[in-house]
Amino acid sequence: MSNPKPIPAHIALEEAAQACRDIGAGFSRLGDALDTLALEAEEHSDRNRAIGAEQDGSSTLPLEVFKDLCAEGARPIRILRKWRGLTQAQLAKSAGIRQASLSALEAKPGTGNVETLSRLAQALEVAVDDLLPPAEPSPLEDAPLEDSPRDSEEAAA
Repeated sequence: MSNPKPIPAHIALEEAAQACRDIGAGFSRLGDALDTLALEAEEHSDRNRAIGAEQDGSSTLPLEVFKDLCAEGARPIRILRKWRGLTQAQLAKSAGIRQASLSALEAKPGTGNVETLSRLAQALEVAVDDLLPPAEPSPLEDAPLEDSPRDSEEAAA
């Protein structure tokens, strides 16, 4: 058995550096592949939830639609109509109301009578509450809590 020839140090370092670059590129490709798989898994999960919702008669909102509905100044009827892929004319016809009435309701969330909102909710397959804008926080919710006289007496004791 013969001993291998020694490799000059600068060649060994270049080979080691190249090997590190190759490994880094491999990790980068692996990271990209994992990102792609995560996105595909999320889409698959969304599709499965939607299929399950269709089968059990419920309705599951995608996260982006939910976020839009919760945003300040949200226009729920418009958001839900677009999510369902309907035009104003299609939704108005399905709900049995005039398109002008629907347009007005979309422009001013929280308006409209119970019967009209009920018809729209049924046509959009959502609850009537889903057509109302997010509730504004009560001034009492933001008010600081004050100690009651009883709390003060107990703290002094």
